[in-house]
Amino acid sequence: MNKDFKHMPSGLNKEIEQEKLIQYLNKELSDKEQQSIESRIIDDEFINDAMEGLEQIKNIENIQAIQKELNIGINKQIKNRNKRKDKRVLKDSPWIYFAVILLLLLLGVAFFMITKFIQ
Repeated sequence: MNKDFKHMPSGLNKEIEQEKLIQYLNKELSDKEQQSIESRIIDDEFINDAMEGLEQIKNIENIQAIQKELNIGINKQIKNRNKRKDKRVLKDSPWIYFAVILLLLLLGVAFFMITKFIQ
């Protein structure tokens, strides 16, 4: 059993350990353990989908490489999303506040001058 498989994400199910899933795929478990895992797979759709995906991988050793690629892709998407969010947020710049206050003051002065000349 390759010890690198223990680093797979453990978000699937606490009851089924990663090592057990790999052993199940390699048919290294006893009949009783296989039946136990099969019953859990049937009960949980997420585990069922995960097992179907794992079964499609021809070489079990590729799981580490696939996991690494997925993590890199997810991190890249998260960074891009955060960059877009940061672009939408108005940055705190003191000159923007100064410009807004100056504009409001000029509008106020203009209003008073216009109302004074109209009367």
